[in-house]
Amino acid sequence: MSKSHGDGAPAYKDPASLRNSSYKGGNKSDMFSLGVILWEISSGKVPCGERIKVTDIIVYRLNGFRDSPFPGTPEED
Repeated sequence: MSKSHGDGAPAYKDPASLRNSSYKGGNKSDMFSLGVILWEISSGKVPCGERIKVTDIIVYRLNGFRDSPFPGTPEED
């Protein structure tokens, strides 16, 4: 996933790759995407709320917004 710079759904992409088209990605980008997928599986909801337009999703991510933990999700230590 981190190898394709222009491809992929923006809701699952590392915000750094949305800010910079030449961003190379790597393990951190992959972990961000995996986290979004795991959040989606555990919550049963789509990431980024009801935002459908790609531009709305990108603005949401670039402004630092993240999906809230689903009730019952263990908190960080």
